[in-house]
Amino acid sequence: MKNYLNILFIFFIIFNCNDVIAQSCQDTNNGVLNYFGNDCSMYSTQSDCNNNDDGIYYQGGVDYINEFGYTEFVAYEMCCACGGGTDYPYPYDCQDNETAINFYGGNLYHEIGWEIQTCDGEIFLSGGAPFFDCVELPSEGYQVVVTDSGSNGWQMDTSLGAWGVLQVGDQEYGLGTGGYDLHIGTCDSCQEGQEYIDVFVGSWNNPWEMTWEILDSNGNLVTSGDGYTPDGCYDVPCPYTINMFDSEGDGWTSGTSTNSGNISIGGEIYTIYSGLLDFGGGLMLFDGNSQSETYNQCVSEDCENTDNGEVDSYGDSCADWYDDNGFPGSSACSGMYDTDTFIAAEMCCACGGGSVPLCEDGYFIDSNGGCVFGTPGCTNSEAYNYDLSATVDDGSCLFSNCVNEYTSYGVANCDDAVTNLGWTCELLEDQYSFDCSGCNCDGSSVWCTDASACNFGDESECTYPTQFIDCDGESTCDGAWVENIEYASCSAYDSNMSYCNTVEGCSWYSYPIFFPFPYNNEGCAGEYVINSTYVCDTEGEIVLGCMDSSACNYNQNANQDDDSCYNNDLGCGCDMPAALDGFDCDGNEICVDTDNGATDIDNDNCSDYSNNPSWCNGAANYADDDFNASEMCCVCGGGSNYNEVISTCDDQNACNFGEEGDCVFPAENEDCDGNTLCNDTCVYANDGACDDGSPGSDFSLCALGTDCSDCTTVVTCSDQNACNTGSVGECTYPEMGFDCDGNEIIVVGC
Repeated sequence: MKNYLNILFIFFIIFNCNDVIAQSCQDTNNGVLNYFGNDCSMYSTQSDCNNNDDGIYYQGGVDYINEFGYTEFVAYEMCCACGGGTDYPYPYDCQDNETAINFYGGNLYHEIGWEIQTCDGEIFLSGGAPFFDCVELPSEGYQVVVTDSGSNGWQMDTSLGAWGVLQVGDQEYGLGTGGYDLHIGTCDSCQEGQEYIDVFVGSWNNPWEMTWEILDSNGNLVTSGDGYTPDGCYDVPCPYTINMFDSEGDGWTSGTSTNSGNISIGGEIYTIYSGLLDFGGGLMLFDGNSQSETYNQCVSEDCENTDNGEVDSYGDSCADWYDDNGFPGSSACSGMYDTDTFIAAEMCCACGGGSVPLCEDGYFIDSNGGCVFGTPGCTNSEAYNYDLSATVDDGSCLFSNCVNEYTSYGVANCDDAVTNLGWTCELLEDQYSFDCSGCNCDGSSVWCTDASACNFGDESECTYPTQFIDCDGESTCDGAWVENIEYASCSAYDSNMSYCNTVEGCSWYSYPIFFPFPYNNEGCAGEYVINSTYVCDTEGEIVLGCMDSSACNYNQNANQDDDSCYNNDLGCGCDMPAALDGFDCDGNEICVDTDNGATDIDNDNCSDYSNNPSWCNGAANYADDDFNASEMCCVCGGGSNYNEVISTCDDQNACNFGEEGDCVFPAENEDCDGNTLCNDTCVYANDGACDDGSPGSDFSLCALGTDCSDCTTVVTCSDQNACNTGSVGECTYPEMGFDCDGNEIIVVGC
């Protein structure tokens, strides 16, 4: 295992009655006294600084607010013994390699605790409140644990109106309620495409009430969990939508604070609110059952625009307009104002382009701002802008009933000129004598351009399959659809009359009770629907189908197997063709490690680095003469792309034996260089005299054979009408009325 912490400083912070105060610190109460009329001299230990004495001591009519600038005496701000005075909030400037750590706000300091841990969970630094120091934090990152021994969170400091806050540089950490929480801090433990997820269950809610799911921009489920989900790294796309649910209908948190119960994804915190709440813009009603939030801040902070002075059709550069108004998938970022020299999706960071593109090569940004593998375009061959190269339909298909085409004019038809060039059918017919018969000149025709619809490419509004009916109008259930309704008690709203009366099925009741003592009994009565789903009920019916869950045509509703199961894995799953050479089934280019058995100085190879991607950050420190992870390991940016495997000819009789490619053989009676082979068939062959009767021969003794060993020329028949075309020797022909095989030729008819 790699350990990039070369030096680990351990700080022991001890709070006792002999705390040493910096000699340069001066009390800053400037004559202001606490609530009981005492100044900073009464505080000798930090245990005295518990805020119980803070306040304003009204004496002699002194105007403390205008004269001294303070509204009240605050010990931990003004008194050196409490961490204040001229040491508050920063007693000195931190060095470049140090980070300021400061605790402020809150009260009941004796209950407050915190730890800064390494990413492995080892304690690096711990403390309480108040606190300030400059610290060189772990280079690999850190995580923060906050605790409260009273299990009621870091209470508010009434003088500041601020909850207790631990500052670590620019980051702030707190504990709104409960006795413990973990913040991931800067630990870079999650791989690309993942985020650290922390589900916090407070005193307000219960883990069994909480469920959640994370969807990508196309609505596909990526990650889901509940209140028991352990903290850790999970797959999280960008952008994403998180849907949160509470089975009791009372939300995850109390009031407008997220601190009672929440889920954090990276640096974002989400919760379910309940009831009538005021967030500063008026009352808002939350049902407490569910809540959804969307995150789309996917552009890298390191990205720089690459327009290099180019502007769009309105004269705007990336910085002029797109940085403030564009976002991935928007119409402006999808080419609305592009020119030949300005392409927003490629050049502007706000559109997903720039120096750090949002999508990898081979992907494009769809209208939802998500990365989709393939080539976008119109995939319907019936459309007049059909794109043969498109692999993913982007909704751009245009359809027409025009009778005539005018491609010689640079347009498909009248509809194309109207839609894309702004012409009218009247002008096309008057000026260019176009015939726009059948065209949608008045714009009244509506075509379905959604590839996911049942009637994609039809002249009508799009229609879609439902949970109950497929595109063919058949029921998706082989039995009967039965509604399954889940109810909850309205007593969850006993404390909120206004909200109770807004929930269907709930009503507020109130009546007096006189024994054993008089009081008014009131609450929220009834039941309300928290969930309604339909299930396919096949009980009591025989449903034929494939019952093998591993088969391509598995029918989850079947209760009797009909022997129809089949497994048709074409390479990437059922009915899915194999991936292209050099790519996996998801369309990702294959990278191959090139360590070939070599290891680093710790005997770790590329496989070990793949299991520990964070090692790549310090790979150069462990390289040797035959191993460099940055060059050899795919996970570290090295390796090589997949190369197509080329076959090698292994037939010794072939002309290209041992060479790459398929085997190649010579033609009949020829060698690999195209020379005619010598084939002595004459009894006088190879006697030193040319006997085949060819021009210049000595004898004509081999009329029925060849003597190519002695003759300088070899006669080969080249007549296409002969029976021995291409053979060595004189041409031979069939007898009249017969073919070369001796069969009689019979002529039928006149």
